[in-house]
Amino acid sequence: MTNQEIIEAFPECERIRKADMAACVERVFLDVKFYKEIGQYLMDFCKKFWPQPANWREDRTQWDIWSDYFFGNYETKDFRFLEWRKMIETEFLARHGWHRTYEEACRVAADEWVRMIFGRHTQDNGDTSSDGMFFNMLATIAKDKASGHYGEDVRERFRENIRQYYLGHCYYKAEDGSVYHDIPNCDYDPSHSLCKALSDAGCSDSDVSMMCPIKTSIFIDEVDNSVCVLGYQKHRYI
Repeated sequence: MTNQEIIEAFPECERIRKADMAACVERVFLDVKFYKEIGQYLMDFCKKFWPQPANWREDRTQWDIWSDYFFGNYETKDFRFLEWRKMIETEFLARHGWHRTYEEACRVAADEWVRMIFGRHTQDNGDTSSDGMFFNMLATIAKDKASGHYGEDVRERFRENIRQYYLGHCYYKAEDGSVYHDIPNCDYDPSHSLCKALSDAGCSDSDVSMMCPIKTSIFIDEVDNSVCVLGYQKHRYI
């Protein structure tokens, strides 16, 4: 599909015309690195022509009109903008392909866990109040103390444990024999899969509960094998 065909397929409205989106379509295939970031890229561009209403409580009608256009209306089944965005994502993947093989993505995810657990990482639960910042400072000190006395042998065993777990597509086998999907993550306590990978590497249970990055999850997007690191209300792709 050509860029011009994508521009012509744009669902025009009173605020945004096809001609307005020409520059965005030309740039999206050059500026964006991950297909998952295309949606935000398009929204940022569109907001130049049609800003998001400041407060939905003050003007619900304008908010509904804006939201229905960009995110769809389930009553009218009008999802033209979302369908157009998906068209661009499909073409983006066709042009750029995978970032890496799945095996390489597993290695990247494992390396990132090692860096965040055994390297320098500031704990962040999203609370920017004075109490929240104090908690994060104490949590960071506790994390450094819990992880700091483990040597290279433990770190490398954990790296291999978690890499192998990702290679198995993150299916965790519980002690009762049940199997379920468990993406390695840590809210305030690490998930079963993350706990096991650390424990099997030689970390004590008391340290495991303190040494993981809070409010963090790492998953592999198998559409393009990018690795996404989720934090509190934020994310980044590798």
